[in-house]
Amino acid sequence: MPEQAGRETARDDVSTEVTCRDTESGESQTVVIENDYVLITDGTCYRASVQANVASGTHTLVVKGRRGTEVRT
Repeated sequence: MPEQAGRETARDDVSTEVTCRDTESGESQTVVIENDYVLITDGTCYRASVQANVASGTHTLVVKGRRGTEVRT
């Protein structure tokens, strides 16, 4: 099976600190993730569903509520 993009540099011994701050109230929250991911939604966007494939170890996240058609990566 071919390597997926980014997989060749992936490491499981690294942690990442993620901080989100509400620009109106100034309130913030910080979490440390290790070998995991964070999904952040804002405004009308929300996580509509998650499908987990245990055999392949993949997750498919569906986010709904985004206005407009522009795609950002």
